[in-house]
Amino acid sequence: MPSLDAHRLLSVSVSMSAKSLNTNKGNDLQVTKIHWFQDRKAIMGIGMLIIFIATILVSAVAAGVLVKVTGQLQQKALLVEEAARTRLVSGL
Repeated sequence: MPSLDAHRLLSVSVSMSAKSLNTNKGNDLQVTKIHWFQDRKAIMGIGMLIIFIATILVSAVAAGVLVKVTGQLQQKALLVEEAARTRLVSGL
């Protein structure tokens, strides 16, 4: 796949040839399509970056919630264990 510089070079050469010819409006349409394609790729890249960052943020929040709930469950389990041990010891 050609690099981004190759795409820009192609775009510049096509736009220069279209301006120098200036006899056929189809060339202008072709130049517009090439520029639109490059812009579309850039916009898609930015969109993917936003989605990636959002995914990381959501997973960080979910991990925080899991850690908090796990800590609360551990505290409850320790209280139940202590109460059960007290009942067993006092029953003897």
